[in-house]
This record gives sequence, C-alpha cells and structure tokens, in this order.
Amino acid sequence: SGETDRICGKTNEQRIAYISKFGWDAGITHTDVKEVRIPVRFDETYEQYNELQKQQGFDLRKFRACSVKEYTYALNGAEGSSVPINAHLLVLDGEIIGADISSAEADGFVTVLAKHTD
Repeated sequence: SGETDRICGKTNEQRIAYISKFGWDAGITHTDVKEVRIPVRFDETYEQYNELQKQQGFDLRKFRACSVKEYTYALNGAEGSSVPINAHLLVLDGEIIGADISSAEADGFVTVLAKHTD
C-alpha cells in the first residue's frame, strides 16, 4: 500500500512499549511533555535531524508547520553513560511520527532509537 504502519502513541503505556521494543527502560512515565512546531523550512540542522528520522522509517517533511507533542523519557540504566540519556517521541493525533535518543549534555549526541550493537 506504500503507507507505513501507524505507530500508536496515544497513551503512556503505548509510548513506553515502543521505547522498550528497542531494549531501553523508560521507567513508568514521561519526565516532560511540550508542544513543538515542525518548521516549514528545514535548516541544515533540521535536515540532519530528519535524515536520522528517515533511518527509522519516519519523515518529518510530511508534518511541516504542524504542532506536535514531544514526550521526553529519562532512560534507566543506559550502559556506560555517566550523563543522563533521554528518549524523545514526537506524537501527532496519537501517532508516533518521530523518535530519538539523546544525551542531556550541551555537546552530546542524538541518535536513532535502535541500540547500536558492536
């Protein structure tokens, strides 16, 4: 059909189950939720972020100018990390449309939800 499968993220349980699917422990609830607007024009930083989304089967270009909810989950037991690591889920109308894992430090990293195994 060409359409990707919708990923339900309406409830906290659905969002945590999605994060857990990739081997992360997101605890029992989100630590923050805020409204974010996906820009109409993507600058270089947002283009790079969208490339990361495409690696996971998402494409934020479809949602330009939309306001979405960004749920942040503090991940427990992120192995080998001395800084907090968060999962972020972008949700529009109860559907997860984007996701990332990032470190909380200023010069930290942003990556896909899937754990990299060496």
